[in-house]
Amino acid sequence: MGIKDFLSSGNIRLDKQLKFTAEIDKMTGILRRTVLLDKSRRENDAEHSWHIAVMAMLLEEYAVQPVNVPRAVEMCVVHDLIEIYAGDTFAYDVKANEGKADREKLAADKLFALLPEEQGAMIRSLWEEFDAMETPDAKYASCMDRIQPFLHNTLTDGFTWVESGTNRDVVEKRMAVIKEFMPEVYKWINSNINRAISMGWLKESKKILLFDLDGTLLRSDKTISEKTLDAVLRAREKGYLIGVSTSRSESNSRSFIDRLAPEIIISSGGAMVSAYGRNIVVEEFSGEETSEIIETARRICGDLNITVDTANEEAEYYRNFIPPQDELEKSWGQSIDTDFKDFRKESLKICFEIADGEKAEKLRRELKNCDVIHFTDGDWYKVTKAGITKETAISKMAEHIGVSLEDITAFGDDLADIGSLRLCGTGVAMGNALPEVKAVADITIGGNDEDGIAVFLEKIR
Repeated sequence: MGIKDFLSSGNIRLDKQLKFTAEIDKMTGILRRTVLLDKSRRENDAEHSWHIAVMAMLLEEYAVQPVNVPRAVEMCVVHDLIEIYAGDTFAYDVKANEGKADREKLAADKLFALLPEEQGAMIRSLWEEFDAMETPDAKYASCMDRIQPFLHNTLTDGFTWVESGTNRDVVEKRMAVIKEFMPEVYKWINSNINRAISMGWLKESKKILLFDLDGTLLRSDKTISEKTLDAVLRAREKGYLIGVSTSRSESNSRSFIDRLAPEIIISSGGAMVSAYGRNIVVEEFSGEETSEIIETARRICGDLNITVDTANEEAEYYRNFIPPQDELEKSWGQSIDTDFKDFRKESLKICFEIADGEKAEKLRRELKNCDVIHFTDGDWYKVTKAGITKETAISKMAEHIGVSLEDITAFGDDLADIGSLRLCGTGVAMGNALPEVKAVADITIGGNDEDGIAVFLEKIR
């Protein structure tokens, strides 16, 4: 049985209406890229149109202009009818969208001619108004058309984004009408875009400014100058992501970067990376390994000042000594006092203050599966799992969020920053940087006490 078996009513007008109704059943066979929430199959056009029509009945309160909801619902119902002949075109497929307007016009000519003339003209006018997206009703309906598949992606592990390798900028471009017409809803959209990038579902398309803290973003008094802070925040407004890459623990860094609110934090010398508030790299010692390293250091070096970074939910930072109050306020940040007896917490980085270089070298030899690195500004040594550096963390971060290393500008001053400056597209040495750092940098700017970063950022576009 099929349309060829249609039994005429004897009424030409009614026959056209009934045949059109039968023809649009083909909507159920037009499959979209969006999958159902259980991922069992792709949704079809009819399901999508029904879904957004119901949404249009619910979300009027978030529109910034008055909306004729019944008319918007009608647009939602008819907006994809022409895909019966034109087929579905994936929104993020640039090549497939070439010629889309011509294909859909031909489809509209064919489909709407099936109806009585005035009804065909009425439905076509709804479709054309929706497609033009100029009236409040059309903008509202278009918002529904975008929110529904976006919602599905957030609840299906970014299924269509991952499948197509979609990046941030094309999603933001498609969501622009929501930003304009339903800004309250767009806040949710933006949060989910950031989450999708942190989860690896979307690729990042923005460039990154990545700052070391001590000797770079921080002045000698361990503060960020207002001029530098303002310049960095203005760079964000220009479209850059802001990141920090530091040997400090994440919790220890927070007191210095709260106002900066970086999207990316590489902490503990590269042992932990977070993007948009979610940990994407954690390279930690087990609790047993932490205890063994501390016991080994005490056996070789005697009584020691010790700090430990952890990767638990609070990113706790432990120490067994009280520095001078002014130094504590300026440099050490938030920490928890402990004597490290039977300390068995998983850790990212362990630091020891060792004045005797020979003992430090003996400890380095004994900790065979660890990197033991000497900080240049004192007697402190940091211990991490072997191969953990800022540059390895940058590489993992870039791969996870889908950003090119060429689109990262890294700033630094110390030996631990050399790898980062070599790796990234642009390496920037501070005026106060060590000679070895300046030698590998693409550019050397003013010092950290001279607002060198601010002056540099004023020139970027």
